[in-house]
Amino acid sequence: MGEAQTETFGEASPSNNQNAYPVAMAEKRALSRIVLKLAGLYSQGVFGEDEAPDFSAAKNPKKDIDSKTYDAMLKASATHPERVLEAMAKYNLSEDQSSELKHAVQKSI
Repeated sequence: MGEAQTETFGEASPSNNQNAYPVAMAEKRALSRIVLKLAGLYSQGVFGEDEAPDFSAAKNPKKDIDSKTYDAMLKASATHPERVLEAMAKYNLSEDQSSELKHAVQKSI
């Protein structure tokens, strides 16, 4: 992706992998993640097909957000916008909170 560089890892263990080739699955997950990160989609909550069941809403319900966490996310949006976008997918945010965070992230990108 031009000059962009990033690094990531993939993992596979008996608890999250059912096939007989865990090293190949770990590599597949790493490649999927790196493509999504470079395309800017991973931070938007997009995951590879092989990880989809692991990240289902039933297994990972959104949490309510407290004011301290929300304020920390607003502050972090200036220095770590990707992490804020990742975190947003994990919390129940009001429309106003979501809009404010997205605006703050856009200003820093």
